[in-house]
Amino acid sequence: MSDRQVRPGVGAVALCGAVLLCCAVTGCGRDTADGKAPADAAAVVSSAPPPVSESPEDPAGAVREVYGAMWSERMKALQVASAEETDLERYVAPGVLRVFEEELAQLKKDGMVMRGEVGHEPEVSVLDAGAKPSRATVQDCVDLSKWQPLDTTTGWPLPLPGDQPPRHRATAELERGDGGRWTVTAYVPHRSRAC
Repeated sequence: MSDRQVRPGVGAVALCGAVLLCCAVTGCGRDTADGKAPADAAAVVSSAPPPVSESPEDPAGAVREVYGAMWSERMKALQVASAEETDLERYVAPGVLRVFEEELAQLKKDGMVMRGEVGHEPEVSVLDAGAKPSRATVQDCVDLSKWQPLDTTTGWPLPLPGDQPPRHRATAELERGDGGRWTVTAYVPHRSRAC
């Protein structure tokens, strides 16, 4: 992002936009032609954690619970710019976790953390429980209106990027492994699709 060369505060705000829309590292924030998330996509922030039941009788409910828990752990990490005290690895694939950790390292380097709540309205749009592995797609409406970046040096709030709708659509892909646990394997925000 060219704004990073202007001054640190502007770079931090630019990174905030990348984290919220995420995948600054992988570029997964772009809409794809078919509307599906790329296989290596990753990113999200969250609200309060739901209990994860992994119920075989309600696979759609288990998918929503894992997706919500991933958001919760992602939010914890963004509030301290570190994944160390979170359970992110429980809910995301290794490639997704690696991208999250790179973004958190950049946040820490830029002296920024996040505060507030990120709302979401996840719906399971595809569920193929008979596939090997079982697969699911979650469509979400992400609400950033109560999410605020903070400068860790001054404690002052920083503005969110102005070219972003406060609510936008997002897609997540999940797979169910041999142990019966669902894992988020990809997440892509659709920046241009307000909801």
